[in-house]
Amino acid sequence: MTIDDFVSVLDEGTRLGVITFDEATVRAPHQDVVAFDAAALAADAARLRAVVTLLDTGAVRAASRTLGDDWLGRGGRAADTAAQTTTGRVADAITDLTVCADELAHAVTTIDDVLIRYRRTMTIVSDPAIVAAGAASSDDLRAELIARMEYADAVGRAASTALVDIAGLTASPGELVLAGDR
Repeated sequence: MTIDDFVSVLDEGTRLGVITFDEATVRAPHQDVVAFDAAALAADAARLRAVVTLLDTGAVRAASRTLGDDWLGRGGRAADTAAQTTTGRVADAITDLTVCADELAHAVTTIDDVLIRYRRTMTIVSDPAIVAAGAASSDDLRAELIARMEYADAVGRAASTALVDIAGLTASPGELVLAGDR
């Protein structure tokens, strides 16, 4: 269930004459959750992992072990030094990319958990049974819908804060979290 489903329940409460609400105010705490593209972030994490795998298993690692062996004398030593320096930098980059890939994979898992919990809560507050004819007295229905609005507001804010915090921990200064540029 989504914020749209919850707004539909509130609309029914309005139609029954038990509440009024401002839709923009109800939707506001959920904007970051709705806008966050978790699938794009997961795809970025998979692409980064594929690049790490490609670099780590490719000829880059082997080059430093064989290039200098093919040449003799001073030229061979110079080639070997150049290969060691270059491949050492590449190896360092591979190590850094591996750390980034691991962190991004962990962030994706954590974000998935946040979104699962968010959706579960939205399913609870969006249950339309409460607004079924005769399900509750007007006073009880009003109290229930107000409580659900407060709960939905809190879960929207908590999920949004969690997503922003996770993105902040994952991104270095100046980097974008590659999920819809968020």
